[in-house]
Amino acid sequence: MEDKGGLEVVNTTSWKRSEMVFLSREQSSAGDVVKDANGKVLSSQRMADGELAVLGLEADPFSSASFTIEKGTVKPAGSVVISKNTISNNLIECEIGANHGDIISLIDKRTGKNLADVSGGQGLNRYLFFEGNDLAGLKTNGSVNIRIKENGPLVGALEITSQAPGCNGLVTEVWLAHNADYLVIINIVDKKRAPMPDKIGDWFLAQNKNKESVNFGFPFAVPGGTMRLDLPLGQMIPWIDQIPSACKNWYTVGRWADVSNDQFGVTWVTLDAPLLQVGELSARLIGSQNNPEAWRKTVEPTQTLYSWAMNNHWGTNYRQYQEGIVTFRYVLKPHDVFDATVANRFATGLSQPLLVRPAGETALTAPFKLISKSVTVIACKPADDGNGVVLTLYNPALKPDSFILSTVNGSKIYRCDSGENILGGLPATVEMAGQAVMSVRF
Repeated sequence: MEDKGGLEVVNTTSWKRSEMVFLSREQSSAGDVVKDANGKVLSSQRMADGELAVLGLEADPFSSASFTIEKGTVKPAGSVVISKNTISNNLIECEIGANHGDIISLIDKRTGKNLADVSGGQGLNRYLFFEGNDLAGLKTNGSVNIRIKENGPLVGALEITSQAPGCNGLVTEVWLAHNADYLVIINIVDKKRAPMPDKIGDWFLAQNKNKESVNFGFPFAVPGGTMRLDLPLGQMIPWIDQIPSACKNWYTVGRWADVSNDQFGVTWVTLDAPLLQVGELSARLIGSQNNPEAWRKTVEPTQTLYSWAMNNHWGTNYRQYQEGIVTFRYVLKPHDVFDATVANRFATGLSQPLLVRPAGETALTAPFKLISKSVTVIACKPADDGNGVVLTLYNPALKPDSFILSTVNGSKIYRCDSGENILGGLPATVEMAGQAVMSVRF
């Protein structure tokens, strides 16, 4: 392919991607007209900060797709409608509460279901702050101001500013794009420094004094819903899959959690905060614990989770305070029946967005082709001995699935162990168990 200049997007995952891309002011300085490699004009919208939002770029697995930017303007088109405290598109409708800036309504237009459970007095993404270990002192934000940051119609955003305890200020942005079946939440916390103990160097004070916790609550309205937490190469249900002595006061997730019944649910993706609490604010054990009775013994079925965004609870090798501007991003994706493959690919795509770079002389293409409903490539690397490529394959589904793997140059594919030693040839069609991992090389 001849070098036509311009830019290209790179897909670093093993499935085809098409999603919104944001170009910087510098990358899009030539104009607002974006054309793909076939000359098709793509939908775009110039943002308030000078970035250019582009929808319609497609890239094959482990490949690149080139595009050009030309002088001119494009009238944005799309389904995003925004008002003082609501934002919607053709698939989702969201309403922001005037008192605390949380999400009091999240409607999936395909089912008509409202996935925000406000029966407990809190909406989705409610800011919750407490000091010490007493929930009687739980505080939230107030003095909310809501303004339209991006007016659509291709992409829209509401900006919510408020006064928040423990912070100099809290800014929340709620983003929605045309034809997107998910809502993006960006919380920008301007954290105040926690007071230092009265006596520096005192072990007891360092363990117990001036402790604080920043949380964001997500009570989902999914009656009878099962909560699943994403783990490395697996998933778990908190009230089923833990041994009795496992920690139940807080959990760590890889990329996502999901709350679903047998008809519908919602996938919650966290991009910056891996710690969460299930059902209640249970991460409030201050100081070193030597009494086993202090720990949570059981977790009951629940549809509420709390992102444990910030804390200074630990006293060993841990800073006494956190301060400054910190961003926490969450994404909410309503869906019908839970599908582990869809959840895994969706969350992975958010953490590995399409990359934008200057277009090269030739397009980037994958040296192999993978055909499968569920099986994905989670690692692709040169072999340690310098002879070939090693792939790590993973089936995130709970059920077995098959895959067909072929190379572009026709070279033979072998199964290998974790040391990259060949175990044998690979059949044309391979059956892979649910949540199984396999290594191959060619």
